[in-house]
Parts: sequence; C-alpha cells; structure tokens
Amino acid sequence: MHTLVSALRTPRALRSRVFLAVALGSFALLAPAPASAGWPLHPDDGGLPLCTAADYQWYAQAIEDGSGGLFVVWRDDRGRTVSLPNNSDVYAQHVSAAGVPLWGANGVAVCTDLGTQDRPALCGDGAGGVYVAWSDGRTGNNDIWAQHLNAAGAPQWLVNGFRAARLDAANDYAPSLVSDGAGGFLTVWYSYDAATGTRLRAQRMNAAGFQLWGTTGVAIGGPAGNQTDPRVLADGAGGMVLSWVQGSTPRSIRAQRVSGAGAAQWGTMGVAVTDTTRAASRTHYLAPGLAGGARFLVHDTAIVPTPWYRDLDGTGASVRWAQVLPATAWSEIMTGACAGDSGATLVSTTNGGFESVQRIAADGTLDWGPHGQPVSPDTLGRTMYVTLARDGAGGAYLVGTAVDTTTHFYEVRAQHVRWDRSLAWEDEGRTFASAVTGDQQAPQAFATDHGVIALWQDYRTVATTGLDLYAQRMDSTGTPGVPVLDVQGAGGANVLALAAPWPNPARSGAAVTLRFTLPVAARVTLALHDVAGRRVRVLADGAFAAGDHRVRIEDGEALAPGLYFARLTTPQGAAPGTAPGTALTRRIVIVR
Repeated sequence: MHTLVSALRTPRALRSRVFLAVALGSFALLAPAPASAGWPLHPDDGGLPLCTAADYQWYAQAIEDGSGGLFVVWRDDRGRTVSLPNNSDVYAQHVSAAGVPLWGANGVAVCTDLGTQDRPALCGDGAGGVYVAWSDGRTGNNDIWAQHLNAAGAPQWLVNGFRAARLDAANDYAPSLVSDGAGGFLTVWYSYDAATGTRLRAQRMNAAGFQLWGTTGVAIGGPAGNQTDPRVLADGAGGMVLSWVQGSTPRSIRAQRVSGAGAAQWGTMGVAVTDTTRAASRTHYLAPGLAGGARFLVHDTAIVPTPWYRDLDGTGASVRWAQVLPATAWSEIMTGACAGDSGATLVSTTNGGFESVQRIAADGTLDWGPHGQPVSPDTLGRTMYVTLARDGAGGAYLVGTAVDTTTHFYEVRAQHVRWDRSLAWEDEGRTFASAVTGDQQAPQAFATDHGVIALWQDYRTVATTGLDLYAQRMDSTGTPGVPVLDVQGAGGANVLALAAPWPNPARSGAAVTLRFTLPVAARVTLALHDVAGRRVRVLADGAFAAGDHRVRIEDGEALAPGLYFARLTTPQGAAPGTAPGTALTRRIVIVR
C-alpha cells in the first residue's frame, strides 16, 4: 500500500508511511459501525462493488446523476434457475459522489417478471429519479416496457412496469432514452418483423406512464431496408434528434428529428449523414451541436477508414462535413466520442498502434492539431482507450483496458489530457483497480466533480458466482478515492480548510483520508491528538504548495479505540486575515 501524503508534489521527507489501527478495547468505547461503502482509497482495494449477486450482471448502462454520482441499470440473471434457464431481470443502482450505493446492496429490482428482460437503458426524470426501459419477452414476442423509479429507488408505476408499445407481429429490441424536458421521456428502438425487416419506432411517455404517441408508437420513416443501431439526443424543444445505420450493402448513416408530438421534422425519409457512395461503418456517435440539430461522428471506409463529422442544424441542413483526423496509410478507427466543454466534442481513435484524442470546437476547429493528441505508446501493456468524459476544464479523461504484464489480466486504466493537450499522468495511465484475479472489461467513463468515474464488467468471480459490476472514482491528480473538495470563500477565493476525515467513524484496520486546502504556499503541521490534548502522532510537517492536499492514515500501528482530533496548524498564517498559530480541528472516532 502506498502512502499518499499529498495530491500535489510534496516534500520527500513527508512521504513516509503513517499508520492508524485499532487495538481491541472495551465494549463501552464502541461507536456505531460505519457503512462499508465508499470509494476505495487505493487501486489494490479492487474497486467498489455495485452488484455481486449470483450469476451474471451485464449489459450495464449508466448516466451521471448531476451531483457527482451515477445511476446504473443492468440485465441481471440472479433469478435464473434450472427450470427457468432464460429468465433474466432488470435491476438498478444509484451510487453517490462519495461512493455510497444508495439503493441497497446489489441494487433494486426494476422488473422481475418471468421471461427475458434485456438491454435496459435509462434517462433522468428531472426530480432525482430515473426512467428505465428494456426489451421484454414476458408475452411471447419482445415488447418495450418501462418503469419510473423515484429518488429513493421505489417504482412509481405498476410492479414490473408499463408497456411502451406493442406490435403483435414484431419483436422490439434495444431501446434508447432521453428526457423530454417536461417530466417524461422519449424512446427509440428497432422493431423486426418478417414482412418489413428491421425498422425504427419511437414513443413518448409522461410521468404517469401514459403512451403519448399511441399504443404502437410512431415509425421513424426513412428509405426501405433495415434500420439498426439508433442513437438519440434531446433537441431541447421536447423532441429528439436520432441517427441510425441504414441498409447493409451498401450501408449509410441517416438522421431524423422528431417533434414532441411525434412528427418527423426532416422529411419522411430523414436526411443523409453519409451517402451510399461511401461504405459507412456501423460505428457512429451523436453529440450536441447547433440548436435543434446535432453533431454526427461517423467512419468513412471508402478507401482507408477515417473518422469524419457532420454538423446539421435544426432544419436538417448540413453546416459542416470534415475529417476528424487526416487519412493515413493506417486505418484510424473511432473508439469513442462525447460532449466536451463549451460546445466542443471529444473523439478518441486508434490505428492499431497508437491511441489519440481530438477536441473539435463548436465552430469545427480541430483544437488539438490535425493529428490530435497521442495518449498511448505502442508498447507492451499499452492501453486501448474506448470511452471518454469531459474534465470540466476543456480537457478529457480517457478510459480503457490494458493487459497487466504481471497478472496477464485486463485492467481498467485512465489518462487525463489537459486543455493544452499535455498528459497529466505517465504514459501507461493510472489504474482504477489492480491486483484483481480476473479481467475487467467493457468500461464506461463518466464525468464527476474534479475527476472521472469508471464502470466496468468484472470477471474476478466468473468461475464461481458469475459476472459482477464494479466502479471506481479517480480524482484529477490520478488518485482513487473520495472527491476532491473545492472549498471556496467569499468572492470564490480558496480559503484555508481541513475537510472532514473519511471514513469517520473508522473501523479497525481501515485507512482514513484527511484533506486540507491552502490558499497560498505555507508551512503546516497536521497532527493527531487524544482527548487529553496530547500529541499522539505527527501526520505531516513541512512546506506545501497552494491547493488541495491529502494525507492517508493507514492501518498497522495500534491506537486504542476512542476519540481523536486531527489538528492542522499554520505557524506562518497560511491565509489572508489569519494569525500565526491558526488551527483547524476535525474529530476522528476509532471503533473496534
């Protein structure tokens, strides 16, 4: 276990190990045991388990909750039995910014009806809860069903949900959801029947669960031929913009805008994002763009695969069609895309030897040069970045997988590209969870305050209890654990601050993290005192730069259970208006 004395570059003398443990004490000294949940504070801790129920938990989807945490839904096979081998359910979890699973151990049931419930998706309800939709085979054919969970994770509609649409001759699959901005949601899915093939349909449902576009939803339209792989984005006016793969040979990408009343806005055929003269890849992404429109990111595979983007305005007119990276002798494969800051779009690519990231400004400028910013060298154990998230300051977090050269299992890693294209961390990136016996796969990245959250499919117990879901948070310094606190004073200036210890109370053998913020560089002392005021141990003593710092108190050296005080003193007066000797104090309770 590494000792973390500061999230910044701190004096070498302060990097010694600091230990905190608990000796067995009397029952009278016991305090209520703390919750075991919370972001682990070291990669060796293995990440935060979101669901480790029996059998497989997979096909997870997640969205940011707006407060630094995540809502997660997944297909769950814990109800599968010998007599019901195809039975699968839908479960959900809400994990807070502090890493606390708020909807109980292993999540809450969204639908546990008989049959196969599969490929769930979700969107926020605007009131702290979520809407969830999925493909459901309970009646024989697959239909789209939905449920509304409130902020406490309680279902608001009938047990096992309402049907979003029913087409007796068709099977419906893979819904995508967006909020309609009025307390309800919009969903699009693909529907297959033998007569027409695979076609897209859509539905709008309100907060009461009523189908606003009829019992069968509405057809998206478009040319004859199969329509698959839809992507959807709210248009800000109660409707949505969507794109899909049209046809198979040749294949193209098309788009449509649908109003809040279910009417096609870009003609009955929609508009072409790519045309049939170019063999478009199935891989495409949709990002916010001009008002009522969108930015579409696609592959041009006519000669050498190269990512392009097209901007369409609210009328469906093409504003811009340009390359993300120039064509080279190597195929440039787009691996991920997401909305960036200030209207920009972030795109990650690979050419089989190097990974790169590009930021496309709202006006189409390639901010990070014509070739983007390389982020992973062509070395043994290099990271293949497949998902990314904005960092809130014009940069990007990239998350992917790499083979650990010691364990030979895949692990999830991240890299931080700052706004100026510089890499914040070492070439191989930072690991979310190490020393795990089993692969970590299918990672997803989500923005959170001063950091990034990764969600992944975990194989560590696949041979015994099945696949599980894990997550971990990494702050802007590349350190796993609790969020960095942005302590602000009057007028927004940083102030001298000592954050609450975490976790607190602390169990026997548990590590405790203390964070402090300095508005200017200063010499500080952080010490642990007992209830009599005696100094028990010096945790940090030296000169620190302005900004956020943290001290990790680790297990190993016994202290009696009881009450302790962490005291931060600034002999020189580390904040404007504070006198020399200013002290800030936080209580720490140690329990057996």
